[in-house]
Amino acid sequence: MLQKSGIIYGFAALIPRHRRKKGNMKFNKLIQANTNFEAYLLNKFEKKSFKKLKILHEEFLRFLVKNGVSTSDYPFTLCDNGYKALTRYYNEWKMDQHATKLNNLKITHKDSYPIYSTRSLEEVEVDGHRIDAYFITEFQTPSGTWREAIIERPWLLCAIDRSSRCILGYHLVLKSAYDADDVISCIEKAIIPQEYVLHNPYFKNLLQGGLPNTVFEDAQYALFDELYLDNALAHLANHTIDTFVKRLGIKLCFGKVAEPTRRGIIERFFQTLEENSFHALPSTTGYNKEDKRRTSPEKNAKKYQISVNDLEDILQLTIFHYNVKSHQSLFGNTPLEDFKQKFEGILQSYLPMELRTGEYFHIKIDKRKVISNSTKDNYLHINYSGAKYTNERLSKDIPLKGKLLTLHINRLDLRIITAFYPNGQLYGELIVEKKWRSRKHSLKERQIINKLSKTGTLSIYNSSNIIENYDHYLLNQRKPDKRTGTKIAQRNLDITQESTLTNQNRESTVHKKIPDPVELTKTRRKPFKIKSINL
Repeated sequence: MLQKSGIIYGFAALIPRHRRKKGNMKFNKLIQANTNFEAYLLNKFEKKSFKKLKILHEEFLRFLVKNGVSTSDYPFTLCDNGYKALTRYYNEWKMDQHATKLNNLKITHKDSYPIYSTRSLEEVEVDGHRIDAYFITEFQTPSGTWREAIIERPWLLCAIDRSSRCILGYHLVLKSAYDADDVISCIEKAIIPQEYVLHNPYFKNLLQGGLPNTVFEDAQYALFDELYLDNALAHLANHTIDTFVKRLGIKLCFGKVAEPTRRGIIERFFQTLEENSFHALPSTTGYNKEDKRRTSPEKNAKKYQISVNDLEDILQLTIFHYNVKSHQSLFGNTPLEDFKQKFEGILQSYLPMELRTGEYFHIKIDKRKVISNSTKDNYLHINYSGAKYTNERLSKDIPLKGKLLTLHINRLDLRIITAFYPNGQLYGELIVEKKWRSRKHSLKERQIINKLSKTGTLSIYNSSNIIENYDHYLLNQRKPDKRTGTKIAQRNLDITQESTLTNQNRESTVHKKIPDPVELTKTRRKPFKIKSINL
């Protein structure tokens, strides 16, 4: 209740700090009295040209004095010189800006919705998602004892077909952040068929479905036309753009900032994935810290021994099941059924034969000069990333000393580098010196080892096996933190993948089939008929 004078009376007057109107009226009147005051503050707010509000408050007071406001007037009559009023005004401005952004996102018309393709592999969305759960990795120390460590929350990269909602491929990243090589690996698995293995034999009875390039023979090595990504640093990297555009001929479409609706299909899939799998684990973190399902996730990961192998099995089961589950937006069809119907009877481009091993996806091109160990012309080699590379031919090729060689470097495996003459003629494969050969290691891992050597943490100059020393450095940590645990988990994953590849190569050499010349030159699918015309 208000009196005629505007003073509150009655029960409302008994409420502490109760106001019928906004308490910033005097400050607003001050600003409205002179348009220069409001323009000055809004300019400061928009440019964010102040570190603290106290500094802005002092500058604003000096500005008021310059423009004729007396020190005996408001806000100088207040004990804080109007600091709280300025803070309230700034917070209200921030809320208005945030509401305006939300309204701009929500105001969409039918014409503004993206029109998706009706053909499989024409438009594909790719994005990364950090899994809402913690996991452990088990490792054996050099002394033979077994230990465990919690890893950082892993990343999942997925490629999904817009037309059929079918998951084409996925890639698990055991790092604090995924990079360009991880994005390329995801697309590589979406194009080149992979062999997926379950660690837990109990899950084999539950496994159903699969990915298109493993279920349909005609979808193997099939390329897609357009790739939709957001503006993450890994997506904008030069290596990513060069690989997709120049080598594969895929058109890249980067969405606008703060507009996930342009890639709504992949975002909705990540939500479905979490609800159907990881949010049911005891080690889940939930959507945020206030989620009721979050109950000591790190302790539960250790208590229930939820390992990286379990993570791989859960991902495989959930994604494969998603591809064979009926979808509402597909009018009851499963993604695999819809993919097959929309894939049949179309002209399709395929990956060239020389790229089907997948190694060329991660090639980096560089140049190095051929040098020798001393003034004498002995042991000719090249240096790359702190290691020497040579072969039997190069070590004795004296006329090549001081000349440049073009190098094709596999960023995921630095043990062998392919060298070319400046005119493009193949020279041969250069092998790294023995102390770097013990296991497969990436360019990023080599850079980490060199950094540890510079800081004096790891000695590599007098070592006979640098990779083994680095492994011992990781495994001998007294209390490995999450980052160290993640590196150990990635190391174990690389070792298991390398062992499975060698076993597959042995089996393929034993049961080697003579390739069909027609299959080698396949560039399109079977002919299809339209109105009795065979095309």
